[in-house]
Amino acid sequence: MASEEIGTLFQQFVLEVFLARYPDLLSFAGMGRDGGIDLSQTRDNARTIIECKAIGEDGIQQSQQRWRKVARHLQTNLQEPAGPPSGQPQYGPWYRREVPIREYIFCSSSKLGGQENLDRLRKEISDFFDELANKHAHLNHLRGLEVSVLDWNHFESQLLNHRRVAFRWFPGSLLSGFSLLDDFRLSTGFRSYLDNDRLPYFSRTDYLSTRSVPSSTIVSEEDLLVELEEGSCTGIIITGVGGVGKSRLTLELGRKAQQRNWVAVRAKSSLNVQDLDSLVQNAGNALRVPVCPPKDLPHDLQRPLAPQFLKPLPPIHRFHAERAGLRLRAVPLLRYRKLGAAR
Repeated sequence: MASEEIGTLFQQFVLEVFLARYPDLLSFAGMGRDGGIDLSQTRDNARTIIECKAIGEDGIQQSQQRWRKVARHLQTNLQEPAGPPSGQPQYGPWYRREVPIREYIFCSSSKLGGQENLDRLRKEISDFFDELANKHAHLNHLRGLEVSVLDWNHFESQLLNHRRVAFRWFPGSLLSGFSLLDDFRLSTGFRSYLDNDRLPYFSRTDYLSTRSVPSSTIVSEEDLLVELEEGSCTGIIITGVGGVGKSRLTLELGRKAQQRNWVAVRAKSSLNVQDLDSLVQNAGNALRVPVCPPKDLPHDLQRPLAPQFLKPLPPIHRFHAERAGLRLRAVPLLRYRKLGAAR
């Protein structure tokens, strides 16, 4: 994934974390031409500016370098008393006296390495704005700007109080009793035959093309997903004798669901009612809770259910990066759909 896309998605993540505190926050996707303003809120004739930097290396050095690049751009484009240079209107808000910038928050996706480094960078940013105000009379309203520096430690702690945001961006970390379908390993033993590289998939369409079936039959995997998505169906149980292809069909449905921007997870054999309760709590009221959890199924159906599907409404970008060993992924508000295989 391109660094620009990761940066845009980190900006979206920061926006969601801050919305409770700054409900009027606006996002500006300038792709490097945002005037040092990624997010902005204007309230009570004062403005808060938030700058977001997606940085893949922990420690203060990279964050410091990224800030200094912002500082150079500000220094270059805020010199003229009449306003920013021609073609650079994005720097205009820094000139505003009628709605002055009172707060500046610098957000880094890296861990800076302790409070001392946070304080160092905060002081460097504060000193920059004070020097800018002292040097240019048209910028003296920036003197005494309230500056904060927030690193990934801050956002980790915030996610504890923003469970819905945590579920949207880190579904795997909150799915006790479940695993993401992408984490399902097919490399060894019988499972290796569930992979297309080892055994090409023989689809429902291929199979039913050789049979005489009623016109009402759902022919393709895509039609099954449409039924889950648009119809009244909230779940499917696939039955059959051993080896008929139940597991392969559920996996193929899961893969196709992902292509339709669903989030597909696989229930572990240890799944219990408490795990389902936790899923509902983490996802919030946007989930439709399954009426019949696995342990309450009839005895002959008490086998691991897999995969389960969480259907997003509406689709938004996915964010793939590495942070603390977790796969970051933006997922939208969710509806719950279930799919099980049993004999």
